[in-house]
Amino acid sequence: MSLEKCGRCQRRGSSGTRALVSVTALALLGAAGIFAFKSAWSSAGNATLPAALASKNTGSAVSSTNTSGEVNSAGKSVPSATALSANPTRRAAPSALEAIVASARAYLQQGENAKAEKVLSEAVSQYADEQPLRLAYADALLTQKKLSEAYDQYIAALAIGPRTAKIEGMAGTIASLAGKNDRALEHYQAAQTAEPTNAEYPLFLGQIQLKTGEIEAGKASLMRAARLDPNLATAWGSLADVAMRQNNLSVALQHIAKARKLEPTSVAWRLIECRALARSGEPGKGVELLITLEDSLRFQTPVLRQIGECYGLMSRPGDAAVIFGKASDSNLADAALAMQAAEWFEKDKQNELALGYALRALDLGQPGALELVTRLQGEN
Repeated sequence: MSLEKCGRCQRRGSSGTRALVSVTALALLGAAGIFAFKSAWSSAGNATLPAALASKNTGSAVSSTNTSGEVNSAGKSVPSATALSANPTRRAAPSALEAIVASARAYLQQGENAKAEKVLSEAVSQYADEQPLRLAYADALLTQKKLSEAYDQYIAALAIGPRTAKIEGMAGTIASLAGKNDRALEHYQAAQTAEPTNAEYPLFLGQIQLKTGEIEAGKASLMRAARLDPNLATAWGSLADVAMRQNNLSVALQHIAKARKLEPTSVAWRLIECRALARSGEPGKGVELLITLEDSLRFQTPVLRQIGECYGLMSRPGDAAVIFGKASDSNLADAALAMQAAEWFEKDKQNELALGYALRALDLGQPGALELVTRLQGEN
């Protein structure tokens, strides 16, 4: 499913030492494609930040760091702020911090991410207690998809302090993308505690709770997010999805109506509403939400799948065949799509057209295409 942007560029550190949470870095995170972060940070941002999540909640709202040392992504101990203070390191003057970050930023703007990483790695080795450098280094690591290493830098930055809600929240996002969902839960809980009126943190927390199977806890978090910000479409859409899972279709339709009113062009919300309508016995009303989309959206796999389901419920295989045929013709290299078009035409007893798409699927190496071709040739 195509997901809209959902990131917020954050500023951290003293004046002139803004962390490098650039569009490039956040776009990397968006590549993970997670429904959880569909648009939650879009209110003030211009970068994408969706993610894929899965693990168990520790149920803890405690800090994710300790005072004697940290455990990095490889399970090895790394120094915490307190441990570092026992072995004093040089502190950088503000002008030096600004110069280092500016140098790294220049490399990133030129696409020389490895050089930016090297500059910041050396700076962190020299000035280990400087939080802005830790954060900048983490963001440089993100541009190279080094999620676990970036997370380690966020842990160090939090140990140094201050432990702001924004840093906890970003650490939670990176932890979830790195597969550390128990840690992500802790970070979002800490962020929520630090900034209890910010709807983003219960939203993120709820999404992870849902992913880890804590449905009721997730619902409670999402409702808190919706109460804090009634204009947060992602909260209402997520609640609708939960209601669908629990087969509470009337509630699902109520929630998704709110999400669609807030974001009327969202394909994600149209899909949920279509599913709810189809399961409520109104597949015709549901499919209208999808067939009116432009081809680039209508021919996406989740949309086509739902269109096919609706037409199947209405016993209208011919209508499904036409749309799947057009989709296949627009993407001649997609073997599975050609196969699906052939199957729909066969269901509508249009064997000649079915054979054409089946042969296309066979040429592309689609499993099962040979059997379908043989069957259709025998029927002609």
